Amino acid sequence: MLDEQKLYQKALHYVGHYGSSSGRVTQILQKYCQKYSDNADEYQQISALIPDILARLAEDNFIDDQRFIEARFHSRLGKGDSLIMLRQKLHQQGISVKDMNQSLPILQETYPDAEYQALETYAKKRKLLHGIVADTPVDYQHKQYITQKLLQHGFPYQLIQDFMTEHDI
Repeated sequence: MLDEQKLYQKALHYVGHYGSSSGRVTQILQKYCQKYSDNADEYQQISALIPDILARLAEDNFIDDQRFIEARFHSRLGKGDSLIMLRQKLHQQGISVKDMNQSLPILQETYPDAEYQALETYAKKRKLLHGIVADTPVDYQHKQYITQKLLQHGFPYQLIQDFMTEHDI
């Protein structure tokens, strides 16, 4: 029989191993309740405790969606992801659109060059500028290839144009 303490311990275990959002912890706890409940009534009773457990985790500073978003912002952009890719990853990790719309513009204002730096990181990782020699014109097909790869990864067209101009492409 599941009880609140077992559910809280499961949540602590998960949060201790993986930095997580409240949405993702909710998903994990619901799966756990479904797996270990004997019947539908028990599942309903035990899953009704999840909001209280989330509140307790937040109160004890084990989960904080805003802190989670900020950490992922720095991590994913540092690895070369665009803001669109970041939004997709955050959504997959249980962050609501409302929380993203609240936090990401503030982070973008605080770090205005973050997405451009992510674009440069991505271009270096994918060796998109490999073989381009300074003061040598780049053929149209190669320009299109670079632009296409950056657009496919979710970078805004204007940012790509700025990148191309800065690198004389």
